Amino acid sequence: MKVAIITPHLPPVVGGISTFTREILVALADRRVDCWGFSRQGANGSRWEVMEGGAGQFIWRVFLAVWRMQPDAVHAHAHWYTLLPGAIYRALRPSTRLVFTFHTQPVERSGLLFAAVRMLLLLCTAITYVSRELQIRIRPLHDCKQLVTYPAPEPQILERNEGLAAHCTADPRDRTIVFVGPLVWPLKVEGVRRLVEAFSRIADRHPQTVLVIVGDGPLRPSLEVYARHLLGSRVVFTGNVENVAPRITACDVYAHISLQEGVPISLLNALALGKTVLATSVGGIPEVVRDCETGLLVEPEVGAIAMALNRLLSDTDLRTRLGNAAANCVRATFTWERTVDQLVGCYRGRA
Repeated sequence: MKVAIITPHLPPVVGGISTFTREILVALADRRVDCWGFSRQGANGSRWEVMEGGAGQFIWRVFLAVWRMQPDAVHAHAHWYTLLPGAIYRALRPSTRLVFTFHTQPVERSGLLFAAVRMLLLLCTAITYVSRELQIRIRPLHDCKQLVTYPAPEPQILERNEGLAAHCTADPRDRTIVFVGPLVWPLKVEGVRRLVEAFSRIADRHPQTVLVIVGDGPLRPSLEVYARHLLGSRVVFTGNVENVAPRITACDVYAHISLQEGVPISLLNALALGKTVLATSVGGIPEVVRDCETGLLVEPEVGAIAMALNRLLSDTDLRTRLGNAAANCVRATFTWERTVDQLVGCYRGRA
């Protein structure tokens, strides 16, 4: 079986789509599936190539590459310009299985472009979603085989930290709050802004606690100015880091505050490492964080975020209990092996 994966991003571009498609390509290759990836952004890798340029140029170049490859299945991710080459290929070669994965909700649900995407989706033999919530929101638009294919923690993160217990700082005055994610999309960065404001409300009660924001993007400068105004040096911006595991492992609270999400892989990493998680109850997050069992969920309101942060920073026993439960639950439930099993079924027409 030959499989072509078409995606907007692959490493070193940071983000959930990039990580998801990389892990799928690696897992398929480990199963000796003949697979190859095509990406619009990133750097060439051992299992994929990058075709930079405008959307039209990308579509044409990928279609030609797919036609030469003659795959049995094409799996497109996230955007219309990744789906179109596969749709054209399937129209010319109807026996092909065409799979599309939604990673987030479409920004617009009307207009000419959206109507065109709906037409392309009619050619799909299977549509997958990274969360149940996303499937419920979008499903009425389509009439084909559908399933939820959850992401999972990054294997590299777990391997680098195997055997490490959930970390609790010995000195009760020293605490670290960490957020990991690209500072690119406005609704996600607005969540980080609210996290900064919430921390500013309780900072005097925890005078040696710092907030570390790991990630970069075009919205970082304005966020950094805002954070410096409220908290000075108590908010640290690291930019992108090659290995986020030490940052997550060393934190006392991993705070994933966002207004829009599918299922963030950085959150799954923190849960799998046994960290205490505070997250907003948006998108697919409640599907991976059980409130008061494996983490705390809050509405994306500054007051609620501040209260939950204060509670976690003040209660070592609660942090330990939530972190231990999170590691056991996530490692058993969310695995790339399970996700790839589902996708291989789609590629073979058994979804």
